[in-house]
Amino acid sequence: MKKKEEPKNEINLKEWEVIQNKEEEKSEAQAKTIFYEFLLDEDWDKTENLYKNRILNERWLKENKYLDKNTFKSNIPSYHYFDGHISNLKKKFTEKNFKSLYSSSNFFSEPNTKKLCYQGVPPKFIHRTLLELFGIKEINEKNYNKQYTIIFKEHDIKNLDDYVPYFTGKKTLKDSLPFHYLNEEGILELKILLWMLNETYRNVIIYCPYLIKIISLILIFCNKYETYEILCKLIDKEIKGKDKMGVKQRLKFTQKENALIIDSIETCINDVNSKKKTEYYENLKKINFDKRKIYQDMLNDFFINYFNFYGMIRLLPLYFLQGFKSFYRLICSIENEIIEEEIKFSNKEELINKIREKTKKFEVDDIFKNSLTYKFKINKIKEDKEGSSYESNEFYLPYFKGGNILTDYEIIHLWELLPTEYKIRNASIIYQATKDGYNLPNILELEHKYSKNTFILLLIQTTEGDKFGFVNSNLLVYTDNHYQRPNSTYLFTIKPELKIYSPNVDSDEILFITSKDFIFGNGPNGPAIQLNQDIMKGVSYGGGCFNNPCLVSNPEGQFIINKLEIFKLE
Repeated sequence: MKKKEEPKNEINLKEWEVIQNKEEEKSEAQAKTIFYEFLLDEDWDKTENLYKNRILNERWLKENKYLDKNTFKSNIPSYHYFDGHISNLKKKFTEKNFKSLYSSSNFFSEPNTKKLCYQGVPPKFIHRTLLELFGIKEINEKNYNKQYTIIFKEHDIKNLDDYVPYFTGKKTLKDSLPFHYLNEEGILELKILLWMLNETYRNVIIYCPYLIKIISLILIFCNKYETYEILCKLIDKEIKGKDKMGVKQRLKFTQKENALIIDSIETCINDVNSKKKTEYYENLKKINFDKRKIYQDMLNDFFINYFNFYGMIRLLPLYFLQGFKSFYRLICSIENEIIEEEIKFSNKEELINKIREKTKKFEVDDIFKNSLTYKFKINKIKEDKEGSSYESNEFYLPYFKGGNILTDYEIIHLWELLPTEYKIRNASIIYQATKDGYNLPNILELEHKYSKNTFILLLIQTTEGDKFGFVNSNLLVYTDNHYQRPNSTYLFTIKPELKIYSPNVDSDEILFITSKDFIFGNGPNGPAIQLNQDIMKGVSYGGGCFNNPCLVSNPEGQFIINKLEIFKLE
């Protein structure tokens, strides 16, 4: 019986597993030879410009909303080279192939999906491929809009500056994401998404330094609604465990869990032994460098500083399809490439940067192709459940109702400094001197309206523009003619300097209140804050029980109050 011929445009996977067949390898070798000969041609610049125009006019790139085009241009291989790879992929996967693939009942389990992600998805198809990998057929924009409204209804996202939960252990965007492909609009959306994930998965995502890299790459191809939906599905899948296909991204959310991943990577790579590898490890030991730091950098960096743009678009769909196995394989492939080229390292301070630079010069296709030849039995991570899943996450956006002393920017950055027991609370104004009177007894009357255990925030603005105050775990009440030490209290300044001060452990002279006197933070030189009965005038001294400086710009410490506000924190 005559064997039925395979359709010309269809892909036969029966014999394919890891490496291209000999015919494809021969074709690629010829293409490289032609390409490198072409590099010597005197008309290189002219021809390169033709390829540049063709790539820059592709629809996926022209319509991209968040991609920084200049960063893209400077981090791809030559336009000729880039176009050659993309064209080669398009020949293997035609429009017809993709339409057939996307119309399948289960894109994730299709054999052709595996080959597509292994060989590289052309940029124009990455958007649809990402959605299909997560089974997203329709985007419900209400999910995003509802969460956005809840979080930012009282805040301008632009005022948040670098106060963002990056989940990296770093405080700034520059430290958390040193290199990226996003424009200003993309960076703003990145910050919004991080805040939304922080609120959606409160006390779940604590530390995940590569999450911000993943988001920055998804935003290149997807809009904000799609990106949010992909991230929620990705995180939900990790929380619940393996999905139906058995793929596990191993997206971990605490420092302990991420350390365990490094243990697993090291164990797996050590199993791939060779004489050259032993020599390489010995050389690292000679300069007192722990190879785990290299693995950790690759993991935390999500290879963004190791691959050019072409390498990153190869990695993203593969990671979502194959899970963390792709990371183990790529790390091993890069390490073996470094060993084969006998790259020497004499200075441990520059070692990681040198590996990054070398990796960028390696042939991306070779790195990915070689990575697929490694077979790992990945160790199961033994998670330490106790204390690892519910560590405190200290990023909060408060609802600040009433008052006009603090700007939105000042509120956010004050909350950044406050201890967790205060910053998890929202602020509602309960006393405003301009309306309720500049009178100390009136403040003490609040005891009849609120519980003595009400957490409060007191703010003062002077006629000179100084701003300062304190938070306290109790309402302001009479102290029976002696000093009291509240259960919890902190002094802070907003202007001229944003700073917070804790009370000395052995000091009890913190709060003294009568109908005529208000003293906060006493010391040998005098109180940090002392007000008279009509709370119109006051004085501030340095060196009290908070070890604070004088809180106002007047060198004598005297000040006149312009505004005074008290908020309950709940």
